[in-house]
Amino acid sequence: VERLDLTCGALPSDQYTQAIDQGAPEPFLELYTRMAEHRFAFAVTELLKLNPAYMTALENYCRDKGKTLKAAKLSTVEAAYELINASVLDGMPWDDVKNVTVVETNRIIWKKLQETHQEAWDKVGGNLEIYYQLQTCFIQGLLDGSNILFNNEQNELFTLSIEPQEA
Repeated sequence: VERLDLTCGALPSDQYTQAIDQGAPEPFLELYTRMAEHRFAFAVTELLKLNPAYMTALENYCRDKGKTLKAAKLSTVEAAYELINASVLDGMPWDDVKNVTVVETNRIIWKKLQETHQEAWDKVGGNLEIYYQLQTCFIQGLLDGSNILFNNEQNELFTLSIEPQEA
């Protein structure tokens, strides 16, 4: 943990509301989020340098973490999209980083307008592709037990769709 703190900065041990400037929460949120992302990228990169086989354990951990955050049985792509948006930070809430291009009863498609994670992974000498692999595992966990499928095309185009029912 000391190496993580020295390399990426230490996160405040206080609760968020006690650690921020109540008059200007946005700069702290951005700093806190950037620091947390750098810490994640660094920890994952260092673990995989020790042993690339740890990737399986990291994937399982992310999938299991997604399962624990799953609020309820998801039955619509809209509910799944809202859950993903609430659980996976992609830029700051005020940033324009994605554009929903298709909204249908059984499908939502969104396009990423800018890459928000590259800086953290580059800073620690990591591979951004690993972030997206772990993110996909986390989302699979969120969607576990539902008939909703998640697809990531080249980390730019994302789709949620209802799995076709067998006749």
